[in-house]
Amino acid sequence: MPSSKKTIVFISNESKLFGAPKILLDIIKYFHSTEKYNIIVVCPAEGPFKTILDRVGIQTLIPDCLRDYYLHISQPSNFFIHILQRIYDNFRLLFYFYRLIRDYSNPILYANTSVVRYIALPKLITRTSLLWHVHEYFENPLKQKFHSVLIGYCTNKIIIHSTILNSRLGLSKRAQAKVFSLRYLLTLDPKSYYLIKSDRPCYDLMFAGRISLEKGVLDLLKAIKSYLKIRDKIKVLIIGLFVEKDKQIILDYVANNKLDKYITFHDFDPEIYQYILNAKAVVLPSHRESFGLILLEAVMLDKPVIATDVGDVRSVVTPGLNGILISPRNIEQLENAISQMLDENVYKRYLAGVKQKKKEILSDKSSYRELEDVVDLLIKKTPNLN
Repeated sequence: MPSSKKTIVFISNESKLFGAPKILLDIIKYFHSTEKYNIIVVCPAEGPFKTILDRVGIQTLIPDCLRDYYLHISQPSNFFIHILQRIYDNFRLLFYFYRLIRDYSNPILYANTSVVRYIALPKLITRTSLLWHVHEYFENPLKQKFHSVLIGYCTNKIIIHSTILNSRLGLSKRAQAKVFSLRYLLTLDPKSYYLIKSDRPCYDLMFAGRISLEKGVLDLLKAIKSYLKIRDKIKVLIIGLFVEKDKQIILDYVANNKLDKYITFHDFDPEIYQYILNAKAVVLPSHRESFGLILLEAVMLDKPVIATDVGDVRSVVTPGLNGILISPRNIEQLENAISQMLDENVYKRYLAGVKQKKKEILSDKSSYRELEDVVDLLIKKTPNLN
């Protein structure tokens, strides 16, 4: 039944709980807590993202057309079949979102990351207000140009978390006027970080995210192998979900190089903060990364980091202060960074630096209340209000 409250439809491209979906979940929970809006969430599959929404009583939809869209993207097929699938999937998505928008009397749409590709046309047809939360840019300049034009033309507000990301998007002057700056707020209130207790095993290094080649997990294993030629011990936790096509490559490397006693794999756990708390440092050797939320969480728990100098990582990691930045795919640099970080004297210096970095991050005054003001202004301008 339609509600007397204005509806916000949040659309996620994932049902996992790392990075962009984790930020989106926090925003959804904030808007839900105000009790001012009717909240609907659309996502492509079951998963921890939906589980938490169900637990707090937020309505979540998993349309077959969206599930199929992401399934077809992930499955290999010949070019001709792939094109036909994409055309068919996009027609189904257009019809689905057109009906959803009409059912809820022109809701406010909140699209996360690549969702803008298939929500743009329904938005234009229905003249609905659309906020697009940008989490990443594309290395391919043609692909990025297409997205910049699309979001600039179709969206009412563009939410960006840093000046670095903004500069790399290549938005037009007209689109820049729509930009709303919202630093990534934390999935816990900053004060709550001091209340976390942990009885988890202790590790020297911790990685969290998709366990894949693109995230640099194999690079990390190779660096650990080199590290062990000089030193005889290290304990590393790798926590997350395997990307299926990379799983056997990664596990075979561990087995073939007898790294089993040094590496612990763990499924995704929403209580990730407890694992960060018991690690000396967090490592994120991604080949491509939009931001790396785990790095921000590490800072809030006073942990230094090792990360690749990609994407928007420098907005949270200052080299030499709270972490070490290396080039992607550079095993030698990664091994040297691990050796430095695990040197007791060097580590103490980074511990002091991370406290300085945390103070800088917490001085940021942006808040979800400001985002709420943006939404309320769009509601006033949106036609066909209830």
